[in-house]
Amino acid sequence: MQEYVINSQNEIEKASQMGQEKVAALETECLQLRQRCGMFSTKIRDAEMLRRTLHNQVMDLRGSIRVGCRVRPRLQNEQVDKDATESYHFPDSQFEQRCLTLTVDQERYDRTVSKTHSFEFDRVFGPSSTQSHVYEEISHMVQSAVDGYNVCIFAYGQTGSGKTHTMMGGSGSPLEGEERGMMPRAAEHIFQYCQELNEQGWTFEVTATMVEIYNEQIFDLLTSTATGSSSSRSSSSSSSKKSSALNKCELRHVRNEKGEYTTCVDNAKTIVVTSTSDILALLDTAMSERSTSQTNCNQRSSRSHTVLTLSISGEDHQSLDKDVAMRQGQLNLIDLAGSERLKISGSIKDPKLLKEAQCINKSLSCLGNVVGKYCDVQRCTADAVLICWTAQIFGC
Repeated sequence: MQEYVINSQNEIEKASQMGQEKVAALETECLQLRQRCGMFSTKIRDAEMLRRTLHNQVMDLRGSIRVGCRVRPRLQNEQVDKDATESYHFPDSQFEQRCLTLTVDQERYDRTVSKTHSFEFDRVFGPSSTQSHVYEEISHMVQSAVDGYNVCIFAYGQTGSGKTHTMMGGSGSPLEGEERGMMPRAAEHIFQYCQELNEQGWTFEVTATMVEIYNEQIFDLLTSTATGSSSSRSSSSSSSKKSSALNKCELRHVRNEKGEYTTCVDNAKTIVVTSTSDILALLDTAMSERSTSQTNCNQRSSRSHTVLTLSISGEDHQSLDKDVAMRQGQLNLIDLAGSERLKISGSIKDPKLLKEAQCINKSLSCLGNVVGKYCDVQRCTADAVLICWTAQIFGC
């Protein structure tokens, strides 16, 4: 019996020793794995910093201001012209996709003369281009906003050219599906990237504001639901809405912590958004409240400039370098109202439409001055509201 007890004790001690050796081996292996994880984590963080640096360099090389041209297809209700498809050509459609030629007929006395005009842009999208093709071109700029830079993307063109279709989306369910516009796609891009960096120790906060510039006045599209307005407005129903001061905003020049003056929109509601669905709901509300009217050129013509601003703040809790650990970017997505010829659009017959068209054309003309000259804020104060704001957006 005593010998049996001794043998059992030896076996227990031996098993305990083997267990301790296995525990020690596992602890050593865990330590090595932690070190390897830390090494790979450092490499991933360094790669992300390098990507951000190289991406910014590429953006600088491509230019701080880039202009693309999208040619929309002919609509069903438009007159079919056999020569319409032959009036414009894309000489380098298989290569750089930057050139567009337009041939027009000019009446001169007793004969018709055809004249060809050539245009070159940073990118040209033909009638067969899709929403995904357009977003592929601007996605790099959206990425720059997440990287901590100020970015402005706006759709500019004459009325009925498809600006709202490009920025918001097509008919039916414009914010969903393949026809969704640049705004919903940018939201998806931002939150997808933020989710990827969350796994690396980053935390992000995204806030959104959405306003419209109507007749040289700024109105908040996110607080209008409190007034009990209908889900859709025409130009006739918007007059009473515009007279309300509940959602009217003003531009103010304020001094930041560094002592620099910046331009901000006072009384505009700022909403914290945590997902793409939050922004889609925000866009749905704004689309129903935006000022629209029917003209000869467009059944639902935008009578205001719509500005969606997404502010993106990021912080890396694992970095000791404060300059690298903080990001503050801003993305401005703007759907401009279209320029129009009064006789063609029919606005000249309606005093209200006439005033709207005059304000639209004036502000677009001023916007051209901003883009062309990078005019400073002091000069802007005497001009249209759109000048002041876009000068701040462009960093003037």
